[in-house]
Amino acid sequence: AKKECLPHAWLFSGCRHLSVAAAAEYFSALLIESALPHPDVHGYLPEGKLRLHPIHQIHELVQELFLPPYQAKRKVFIIYEADLMLPASANALLKGLEEPPVASFLLLTTCQEERILPTIRSRCGKFCVGDVSLPSVDEALQSLVREMCTSHLSGDWVGCRRSWEKAG
Repeated sequence: AKKECLPHAWLFSGCRHLSVAAAAEYFSALLIESALPHPDVHGYLPEGKLRLHPIHQIHELVQELFLPPYQAKRKVFIIYEADLMLPASANALLKGLEEPPVASFLLLTTCQEERILPTIRSRCGKFCVGDVSLPSVDEALQSLVREMCTSHLSGDWVGCRRSWEKAG
């Protein structure tokens, strides 16, 4: 049977921006095995009066995505409110999703998942931050990282043990 590796891109969704952002930040700290702030965790917020992610920001992210980490074994990029990407920005992001570097992870946060391009959503693992207690979110993220660390994060692409369904 063919084994699939865990995704390098994750879509964190929920009804509260702060909860979704906090879950993504916690996940990034687990991935790099260090506290935040950290030079290998990069955050991207919407910019300008319209609060959108401009194309130059996403081009910068994609270039940085392919560079090696500074201190940790991995790098993490968080796009906050990813549903606010311009169409050209979203299309530029697809390059990083189609040819993912091994040591980089992309985390997208949103409260409006349906506003993200289907081609982006289909390339992401899903983590829904619902109305659950913080210990439940903490436990779920730690379990996810443990699963990833036993396969994908160790660089053992062949040994991936779990296939993740993509919600559609």
